[in-house]
Amino acid sequence: MRQEELKIQQKIMMAVGKNYPARVRLFRNFVGTVYSPAIVEALRRLLFSGKLKEAQKMAKKIKPMRIGVIGSPDLQGFIHISGRLEYLGVEVKVPGGQQRKEQKKFQETIEYFGGHYLLCDGVDDAIEKIENILK
Repeated sequence: MRQEELKIQQKIMMAVGKNYPARVRLFRNFVGTVYSPAIVEALRRLLFSGKLKEAQKMAKKIKPMRIGVIGSPDLQGFIHISGRLEYLGVEVKVPGGQQRKEQKKFQETIEYFGGHYLLCDGVDDAIEKIENILK
């Protein structure tokens, strides 16, 4: 993930928490590839004990695990509207950034089921779009 997008995400979460403490909750959504902590620790022990050949064999066998739902937005949460909690997803892109095909499909699904999906390139953009939902 680009560091610039991560900074924008953090700023949006802070601004939303400050401006709408009782109306909107957003959480960071993690999607990507990870390795089992137990396997990483075992590999680290082999490396630091000087067992390089064993570590190389083990490293070749390690398979990453996918976490999260491909295409889901960077920030997910809820927005309180007329006494109901509704889903809110916020996909963050740097200015000029484009959604991937999977992200567009996820957006279509959320909107089909009545949720809210925002594509934002900054804090002001996110606040403006949230304000429009709350009107």
